Amino acid sequence: MIYEAVGRNTDLLLVRGVGYASGGWEEEEEGEDGDDSRERKESVKCAVETYLEMELGISVTSVAKLKKHHPTLFQLSLTNKVKPVVNFMSSLLGYDVSSSTFTMQPKQKKQVSKLITNHPMLFQLDVASNLEPTARFLQTCCDLSNKELSTVIASTPGALGLSVENNLKPTIQFLTNVIREGVPSKPGGDSNGEDATIAKLRKCILKHPQILALSLLNLRAKMDYFDEIDELSHAGDENEEDDDKEHDNKGSLAARILVSAPSAYSLSLKDNIVPKIEFLGKHLWRCPVPASPWAEDNDESIDSCDVTTGCSLSERLREYPQILTLSLDGNIRPTLSFYNMTGYIEIDGHGLPQKPVSHHQPFIRSRYIATSLYNRLLPRWHYLLEEQDRKQQLLNSDESGTATPKYIITPAGEDSTHLPPLHLLAGAGDEVFCRQMKLSLTDYLAFKEEATPRLKFNTQFDMWLKTGRPIDLVASRD
Repeated sequence: MIYEAVGRNTDLLLVRGVGYASGGWEEEEEGEDGDDSRERKESVKCAVETYLEMELGISVTSVAKLKKHHPTLFQLSLTNKVKPVVNFMSSLLGYDVSSSTFTMQPKQKKQVSKLITNHPMLFQLDVASNLEPTARFLQTCCDLSNKELSTVIASTPGALGLSVENNLKPTIQFLTNVIREGVPSKPGGDSNGEDATIAKLRKCILKHPQILALSLLNLRAKMDYFDEIDELSHAGDENEEDDDKEHDNKGSLAARILVSAPSAYSLSLKDNIVPKIEFLGKHLWRCPVPASPWAEDNDESIDSCDVTTGCSLSERLREYPQILTLSLDGNIRPTLSFYNMTGYIEIDGHGLPQKPVSHHQPFIRSRYIATSLYNRLLPRWHYLLEEQDRKQQLLNSDESGTATPKYIITPAGEDSTHLPPLHLLAGAGDEVFCRQMKLSLTDYLAFKEEATPRLKFNTQFDMWLKTGRPIDLVASRD
């Protein structure tokens, strides 16, 4: 019980230093007036509490929670501890606190208040000996500008509470090594290569500053799993030497994900990454996947899947690593249900993809799975349905007869060879989509603005999200 209590609140270990005057609790035994001592302590608590509420605008409820879970915060000196930390954090966030006329603005109050309520332990640290050296280290080793440092601190203020020697240095060195060894080298000297490594590290940190707080054990586990996917992608090739050269030119999957989708490293390997890889690799793309202790080995549909020869899971993940950050049930499955309903793939009774039915689309690429269902796929498909109906009416009324449109949206289960190519429906921007499909961009954008909220909150679509039941696209237009 003591171990659990300390794990929840490490302040319990503080018996000297923070929040305690020298010999603080023994002063009464040494002859000091107990009532005066208690009054001084209450005065300190009131001063901090008043400052948090009146100066920083923290709500009474939030202050009460801080007093309950972090009582030592209210035992700190307002002048020597709390205010210096607030001023330092404000300066990191880009505010000029050195001016004598400096007044905290509402936006600044909101940022600082959020920082205090979420990371009150930062106020236990000394500005000169802890916070400032840590911030300087982050800025130097990651080559961050003042504005970029502000972005990192605003996103992950807890990074300032990490030990430079025991946490930040090993983590940043690990990330640097993954990038240096896994990103394909370009022509140029060593200095150019090192500059490129630092640039990619900065890109990674700015995209997902929270990666700094992950343990090395956590990071290595993800990297090892991604490396296994790489090994499977070229295992069994006849010419291993050529394959190794090709792998070197492409770099490692772990590095590709780290630079393009670093937030994937914050996901649970067991509960998020592995189930997603199992679904995408085995069911959708028919690729070999690494063995995992968490795989659904008892699922016959997985064991008996038709694995495509020469299929590379690594290449399909490299194309758009951000797919790993999508929710399997909230994003990937609904998008595949859309492709099933529109005839690009077939999904069986268990909701698992079968072989693609479109001759023009051998598989659903990762970037197409990541396409926004609300803001791109559904509006475009519904607009195409309306345009097809309108053009069909014109054809019926045209006595001379007009050629059949190049792309035809057919009912599910019928010939899908004339479906709009996915590189237009899912991959192209609005301007290119309308130009290639010979549609009015102005009319489409007006339709999109009007229809997107309606489609998003459509009762039938809401039922689809909850139950997985496909949408009847034709019926939903009536």
